[in-house]
This record gives sequence, C-alpha cells and structure tokens, in this order.
Amino acid sequence: MSEGEPGPLDRETLPRAALHLRRRLSPIWAIPFVAVLIAAWLAYTTISARGPSITISFRTGVGIEAGKTRVKHNDVELGVVDRVELTPDLSHVIVTASMNKTAAAHLNAGTRFWVVRPRVSLSNLSGLETLLSGAYIEMDPGEGEQARDFVGLEDPPVVRSDVPGTEFILNAERLGSLGPASPVYFHGVKVGEVLGSEFDYNQGKLKIHAFVNKPYDQLVHPATRFWNDSGITVNAGVSGVKVEMESLQALLTGGVGFDTLPGGGDTTNVATAQTQFPLYNDRTAAFEATYEQRVPFIVEFNDSVHGLEVGAPVEFRGIRVGNVTDIRLQYDASQSRVRIPVTLAFEPQRVERTGLGVAQESSVENVMRAMNAFVQRGLRAQLQSASLISGQQIVVFDFFPEAPPAQIRFEGKIPVLPTVPSGTSNIAASANTVLTQVSGILDRVGKMPLEGVMSDTRNTLQAMQRLAEEPQIRSVLGSADKTLTSADKTLTQASETLTQLDALLSSANAGYGNGSEVRRGLVDLLRQLQDTARSMKALADALEQHPESVIRGKGELP
Repeated sequence: MSEGEPGPLDRETLPRAALHLRRRLSPIWAIPFVAVLIAAWLAYTTISARGPSITISFRTGVGIEAGKTRVKHNDVELGVVDRVELTPDLSHVIVTASMNKTAAAHLNAGTRFWVVRPRVSLSNLSGLETLLSGAYIEMDPGEGEQARDFVGLEDPPVVRSDVPGTEFILNAERLGSLGPASPVYFHGVKVGEVLGSEFDYNQGKLKIHAFVNKPYDQLVHPATRFWNDSGITVNAGVSGVKVEMESLQALLTGGVGFDTLPGGGDTTNVATAQTQFPLYNDRTAAFEATYEQRVPFIVEFNDSVHGLEVGAPVEFRGIRVGNVTDIRLQYDASQSRVRIPVTLAFEPQRVERTGLGVAQESSVENVMRAMNAFVQRGLRAQLQSASLISGQQIVVFDFFPEAPPAQIRFEGKIPVLPTVPSGTSNIAASANTVLTQVSGILDRVGKMPLEGVMSDTRNTLQAMQRLAEEPQIRSVLGSADKTLTSADKTLTQASETLTQLDALLSSANAGYGNGSEVRRGLVDLLRQLQDTARSMKALADALEQHPESVIRGKGELP
C-alpha cells in the first residue's frame, strides 16, 4: 500500500451521495385536460338543452327533408327534422323531429303542425318567403295534456290559437260557396272568419264553424241571426232595381253576416262558445224568422198558377203577412177533376192588434175566430201579378164585399179559405161578354129595324168603354199605356161613326138618304167593334199567361 492511499477503513467512513428521483408534470398535459373539460361541458349543454323527440304524420312529404327542414314558431327555430319515412301501408309520411327544451312545455294535445310552402287561393296568398329559404314546419302551441305524437294539418289553420275570440256553430242545409277563411261580417265590417265545416250524419245538416274576434264576439246573443251573405242580391220593386253585394271577397269566397234584431229575443246575455245558430239563406229570411207562429191555410184557384212559387209572399194590401209553403197538383177521382191546392203559412204576429183594452195572445183559436169574421165580411184570397218583368205571382188577401157568401171549410185539419178570380180572368170574361154581344148584333142586324140595331150597338159601345176604363186593366197592363190609348182612340172613332150613322139613319127615315148605305156602314162598324173586342180578349188571355211580355215584347207571346 503506497503512502497516501486510504485504507479499507477509510473507504467505509467516506460519505455517500443519496439520489432522490422527482417526477414533474409537463405543461403539455394541460391541453388534453382542457379539451376533455370542454367536451364534457358541450355534451352537458347539448343534452340539457335538447328537448323531446316527436313524430308528426302528414299525408305527403312535399318540401320536407331530413337534416334540413326546421320546425319554427313565429320564425324562431324550435327543432329540426331527423327522419322522413313512410308508414307500412304507404298511406302517410311519418316525420321525426328533435325539439329543443324551449318547445317541450308547449307540446300538448292541442298543438298543431303544418308545412309552410307557397299557397295561392282566392282568399289568401301565403308562404312566398319559402321560395328562397325552403319549406319549414310551423308549430302553433295549444292546450291539453303532454303529447309526443301529432297529426299534421294539410292546410294552415284560419285562426291561430293565440288570437282572442269565440267560435260558434252554424247549422245549414247547404254549404254553397262558404269555405275556410270566408269572412264574417257585422254591419259590413269584417269581424271574423269561417274555420271550416263538417257534416253531422245524426241531424243530416252541415255544421259550419265560425270564429268571431274580440271584442265583436260580445255582439253575439242568443237572439242573434246569422245568414249567408255570399253573392249578389238583385231586387226589382216599384222604386227600381237594387243590386246589393257585401264585398268582392264575399262574392269570390262566400261570407256570413249576423245581426240582432231589437225586440227579437234575448239580447242581454252574450252567447257562449260553441253555441249553435241556424244559418239562413239571406238577410230577409233571417229577420223574418223572428215571427215564430205560423198558421197554415189552403187556397184553391181556378186560374193558372204559372209564376207562383214556394216562398212567394202572401200580402194584405201590400203588407206581407205570410208566404206560400206548398203547391200541389191533385186529381179528384170522385169528381173527375184536377185541382191545385196551395198551402199558405199565415203569420199572425205581423198583425198588431189594437183596441182590445188588454193584450191577447195570438193563439190558433183567436186567429180562426178572426178569420171567420173576416170571411163573413168578404175576405178572399186572390192571385195577382207581382212583377211584369219576371211574371211572378203572389197571393193577396183583401175584402170583396160583392163576392158570393162563403165560409171556411176544412181539408183534414187545415182550414180552406175562399178565393176570387184574378184580375186578368175578370178582364178576359168581360171582353168575352162584349164579343158575344157584338156577335149577337151581327146575327140580328138583317132581321131587325135599324133603330134597334143602333140602340144595341150604342149599349155595346158603352160596355166596351167601361171595360177600357176598368181599373183592373190599368193595373194589370201597367206599362202597356200605348195599347190602352189605341183602344180608347178606336172606341172614340167608333162613337163618332155611330153618331154619324145615327144622323144618316134619321135622314134616311125622312127620305133624304139611302137606307142600304146606312145599313152597310152599320155592318162595317159592328165588324170593327167585333175585331176590337176580339183583340182585347186575346190581349187579356196572353197577359194572363205571360204578363212579362209587356216588357219583353210581342215576340214572347205564344
């Protein structure tokens, strides 16, 4: 061992170094950790914001694409379509959509869905914005229990669920031009729309759903009348022709009007939702329905009832007191004759009763008691022409004191009122009488002295003049003043000729004239009178069958 080297003992006593290994976390590991946190947060946010999945059934899938078509409300996105598939029977399209959490609370049984796409109709033009953006599904929140399966609408609803108002049911015999979105009017102001219609097989009637917006729904009472306000109404009266139309929209798509007649019933209470009302054909029919009491009568005319229709008015001196409800053609085998009974509905509530001291109910017994008294005083039913333009006839009640005595008889349980011939029948009968008298004079002209012929001729001429001045002729012919003026001129000339013949006859008797010429002139005069009477009879017969020919011209006569 050399000097200076440590010995074995010295090695053991030397200090030793202790090694300690320390692990350090590298900053690079912070990046995936943050990414995991972000992913977890996104997942949580997505899951927490995601709403339920719903299915909507449509008849067609036009404009709907998976992953593209959105579900919106008021142009705010609430979901997206995930799948579009057909039902097993290929009849419908099932659309599955994922909704967000905001829409979850509004997915109720009354919620409605429809596809918004371009639609063009007479009453509406909608969905044009989808020409560029594409179709989408609109959601209209409704009431009810929570739901996840829905049946989509093929057309947009007329009224959204958030529009305040009241829905009423209108019972109608026929739909006419009414349809969804047809306007509802009150005094010419649009206050609502028709939602749709359905047929009630139990009642055999159409049920039309009409929606009236607030505050106008407060104007609907139990006594309110609804009527079909579609199209154009043309009325021809003594004041001229009147054309009425609610609006151009009502003309194209139909419309409904309503109003409450003062004193027509309960106007204090407001009608509740789903209250049912009858829908009348027009405004006149709606207001006349106020008269609920209707007493039936039967009248039988021997004249032609051409121009008389069911619904024609029954009037008393120009005031309506009822209408015609039935016209039948019957063969009476016991008497071998054909009869035409006309059934009338008399409305006694139209007649104000005064001078009674106390109010009396217009019961059927009171009505029959009054009608019996009136018939004893000469009350009769008569056919009269209401319009020379249309040829319409109406039934008129009036007093005819010179009518033969009659009484009310019964046909089953319905009373039968006596009648008198119409004015045109009286004219024809008078003309026929005059024609018979003239023909008789011609037959006897060669068998009697000229003085007798002159006397009979003067009497006949006076009868014809009275016939021409008959008020019934003036009222029936109306605008045929030229015909009456011509007849008056003819009769005036005949009267002058008769005077001249009378002078000639006097001269002939005195020996200053030729009796054969006088007789020949008289025969010519009588023939002219015969032709005039025959023309007047033909005119009366033609006007009885075709009163409208006075306006339309001679070519309309048969």
